[in-house]
Amino acid sequence: RLAHLLLRPGLLRHTPWEAELIWPLAAVDLALRRAGWDQDPGWLPWLGRTLRFRFGDPS
Repeated sequence: RLAHLLLRPGLLRHTPWEAELIWPLAAVDLALRRAGWDQDPGWLPWLGRTLRFRFGDPS
C-alpha cells in the first residue's frame, strides 16, 4: 500500500539549494491532498535544501 502511495510518475528538479517534485495532474491522490500530505515542507536541514511539491505540467 505504501508503494502505491509513493511510487508515482513525476519529475524531480533540484539545485544545490532547492528540490521540486512535480507530478502530472493524473497522479493526484485526492485523499492525500485532503489530508495535507502535499504541503511544502520548506527548508529541511537534514536535506540541506528547500523541498516543494507541484502538480501539473512541468514548465
